[in-house]
Amino acid sequence: MTPTNPSAPAPYDTPLSQQPSLQHQKQLKPQQSPPPQQLHQPLSLPRSVKRPRPVKSCTECRKRKLRCDRSCPCSQCQKSSRICKYAADNDTANLSDASDSEINDSARPTKRNCLPAAPMAPLKSATVMSTVTEPLYTPFRNGDPALKQPSLELLLDRIESLEKRLQPRNSADSEAGGWRRSLEVSAKTVRALSVKLGGQRARLHGPGSPRVLLNLFDEAKDFMRDHAKDRETREIFSSFKRLHTVLRAEYQRSLSPIPIFVESMLPLQKRMADILPNKGVCDRLLQAYFDANETMYRIVHIPSFTKQYNRYWEGKPSTEAFLPLLLTILATASRFGTKSRGLGHERSEGIHLPTACALVQLWLSGLQGKQLIELDTLQVSLSLAMTKRLFREGTRDGWTALSSIVRMAMDMGLQRDPLEFGGAISPYIAEMRRRLWITVANLDYFVSNDCNMPSVLREGDFTTRPPLNVDDSELHPEMTELPPSKPFDQVTDMQIQSYSAMTLGIRLKAASLVRRVDMITDWTEILEVGSKLERHLEEINAIAPRHGAMTNEAKNARLWKTLILLDGHVRRPLLNLYRPFTLGVPNVPPQILRGYFRSSMALMSIVEELDPTSADYEDINDMSHSSLKGDIEQAAFSVCYYIRAAMRQATDSTSLAMQHALRMSPEADDPPHTGGLVLWSLPRLINTTQNVLDFLIKNIKRGDTKDIVCLSVVLESVKKPNPHPEEMAYGLRVVLDSCLRSANLSLERLAAAQAETPQGELYGPARPAYSKQTLNSVNLLSSVDDDQDGWAFWDGWE
Repeated sequence: MTPTNPSAPAPYDTPLSQQPSLQHQKQLKPQQSPPPQQLHQPLSLPRSVKRPRPVKSCTECRKRKLRCDRSCPCSQCQKSSRICKYAADNDTANLSDASDSEINDSARPTKRNCLPAAPMAPLKSATVMSTVTEPLYTPFRNGDPALKQPSLELLLDRIESLEKRLQPRNSADSEAGGWRRSLEVSAKTVRALSVKLGGQRARLHGPGSPRVLLNLFDEAKDFMRDHAKDRETREIFSSFKRLHTVLRAEYQRSLSPIPIFVESMLPLQKRMADILPNKGVCDRLLQAYFDANETMYRIVHIPSFTKQYNRYWEGKPSTEAFLPLLLTILATASRFGTKSRGLGHERSEGIHLPTACALVQLWLSGLQGKQLIELDTLQVSLSLAMTKRLFREGTRDGWTALSSIVRMAMDMGLQRDPLEFGGAISPYIAEMRRRLWITVANLDYFVSNDCNMPSVLREGDFTTRPPLNVDDSELHPEMTELPPSKPFDQVTDMQIQSYSAMTLGIRLKAASLVRRVDMITDWTEILEVGSKLERHLEEINAIAPRHGAMTNEAKNARLWKTLILLDGHVRRPLLNLYRPFTLGVPNVPPQILRGYFRSSMALMSIVEELDPTSADYEDINDMSHSSLKGDIEQAAFSVCYYIRAAMRQATDSTSLAMQHALRMSPEADDPPHTGGLVLWSLPRLINTTQNVLDFLIKNIKRGDTKDIVCLSVVLESVKKPNPHPEEMAYGLRVVLDSCLRSANLSLERLAAAQAETPQGELYGPARPAYSKQTLNSVNLLSSVDDDQDGWAFWDGWE
């Protein structure tokens, strides 16, 4: 019998009284005639002949026709608090249930005593004709006193016995007589726990974390753990540590808000208005935001917000939440539409992003009561969360803050479709609620996966229908009926979000499988969910192919940004679903190996599709790093795993399957490269991974130093079948020089900059706990003995 869906009733959910008795399932054997010598023996008492019984039951079970386990006391009498006793051998009542062959049974052993509430013995197959196999459960009759007070322990034992009986057998395990429990997912490839101070401080790292992915490469991990033993290697790591410290301090200073606005005693609305640039700059930034950001995450209705925007500049009164919302929108646009990337203090260019976020956070902190359950408040909270994510600073902080936003939306009832409440909600507001709910759900799933942590929402937590695929111009507050939704292949303002809403259910189902990856017993659900996600990716590519969309035209560049964001939302759960099984589990189906490899290459191809000659190159590069950096990095580690399998001689079925996947040609919808469709050659894979490493080095000022070190060491360890530490150290030295050039620093300037950095700014005012730890160590790993497991590479690098 195959396992069923967890949501479907399990076989053991059937009431015990409705299950067939084991005696009804067996065929009675023909009664044998007694031996000739027994035909002439006189019977002591005339009585009826009944079926053979190997052991006598107690008097109470015989009286109530219950199945007795022939112990003293028996389980039936224990449950019903009855006195269990057996009739004497010479008692006439003892002969009522006996057969003719049991009259002279003088060799029968005495009854054995058992402890109260003893668990049921495991079932064993019968070896002799006189042994009766115990059934899986004891049949009860309606009205039986034993049914009124059942033993919980006994019922649990029976359920466990049924589960063992109904579990599917694996072909390999059946021959050995065992039951297949799980797919043997290794814990070290799924999670890791960073423990400090004896457990007082700890942090969980998910399957996509570089710390976890590094466990797949023993040579790279040993090199990083033992690097302190070699002087040259120790100096390289020390230089990386100093580089990380200086860049981190500089980046933290750039994120500091302007004190005169944050600490001023003026009214908050006045301070918000003071940091706004002139109307011409605001018009340009607002239009840029509508074109690039109101696609996947819909927050505002563009015509309605534009009316409020015009009223504001005309001096007419607006809602209290309008100015905070406008501030976050302009801050997001300044991140991609200005040369200073939203960090300039000059209002003539744009808005200072850290100051805007600080003022909006102050406004949200002052709300209370009914103000917290208004749609305007939810819009401001969502917009602020998205703006803060543009810096990838404190991703775990954003994950915890977003959980509050999800609960705020659920407190407002957005998880229930407005049609459930009759006509209490107007059609326009109902559609805005659907849009906001899908934005909340998409952002919750996206940020949680980016942090390698579980999302708040689970499958089946909401009933809200997907929003309509219509233009914003078709909706207005006075409407009494919603327009019909357009097909997904028709371009509208809601095309991207509407399609993403259609995929939300299968994405949450994939997340559910990832959460219980240790309990999955077969490939059925994995293949089913993975196939659906791959079909969605094919539909996305058919509706709006992104290949070739990256041109010098601004319109196509904006379309390309939107498409890679939608593709990443659907491809990320597919990778999360396949990764624990592809990397380290034997006998993986070829469909999973092929699908995981293709998706990894598709993500890495984003870096190769970036055109430095495009006018929007800097914006697209910035967006790709802030939104998809984690996915691209994980894909690079995974491709390194494939490279190692292809580089070395295969000794198991998994390596053979990976080599077979690499020998297969790319399919028609795979990302095109120079030279057309060719085999997945090793030089091509190594070159693509090197491009990802260069992409991270280019953005090293964002604090990616530890990720760069990990990926570069892993890549050097898989380039050759037998890597040497000297070669890995040389490759790391080349990467260090590239990082210094990208950061516009030298070793001399690096030492001088670290000496000038105030001690309190090493990790910024928001993280004082890491500053003390960093000051206590000059090198990245001055001594292996500083950490119990010798793994001090990550200290201070959280």
